[in-house]
Amino acid sequence: MSLFNELLNLSQELSEKIKILKSKAANLGNEIIKPMSYYKGELFENYVEEKLFPAEMYDLIRRTDTYERNKKRFAKSTLEPDRIFETKIDDKLDDQLTINNKPLVFGVECKYRSKLNNKGRLEWAKNIEQLNTYKMFDKSYPVFIIIGFGGTSDNPDKLYFFRVTNEKYIHIDINRLEKYFIRKEAITYKLLKEHLKDGESGNNV
Repeated sequence: MSLFNELLNLSQELSEKIKILKSKAANLGNEIIKPMSYYKGELFENYVEEKLFPAEMYDLIRRTDTYERNKKRFAKSTLEPDRIFETKIDDKLDDQLTINNKPLVFGVECKYRSKLNNKGRLEWAKNIEQLNTYKMFDKSYPVFIIIGFGGTSDNPDKLYFFRVTNEKYIHIDINRLEKYFIRKEAITYKLLKEHLKDGESGNNV
């Protein structure tokens, strides 16, 4: 290899390292200015992914994009539910959940709330537009809402689970909310089947 090529390679490697260092520095800055609500949201999303939809039962198809990426250039896919999962077809599992002999693909929107509003209701969506967006996606694949309430975002006191088509409003009365209560354990295929009865949905992702 000629001296010129060696110098060129060294220059390219140095340029790459500089870009990586700049990226790390930018990420550090973003972590400092990132709103606390995003940290809590990410912690709860990870809790839901790891504890409620474990890898031995569900395949992870898609995660929502990061705060840092969206700040630079917003990805429209971020409007979709936080996680897209697919049920596994495995003879080792006690139960199976398929649609037309294919794995069920579904979305999960994760919402952590530490308290009720001043009317004693839980506001689970930002606005009616967000609710309608979830319902729009539900026409292509089932969309479920999982709410963590109280405690901390990585270990909430209570969990609530429902199909987005069940609700017309962005807030839920505490008495109605209790009917969606679930245990803090992996979501079973039986529970998913019970929520699917509220309407047929496509299975396209």
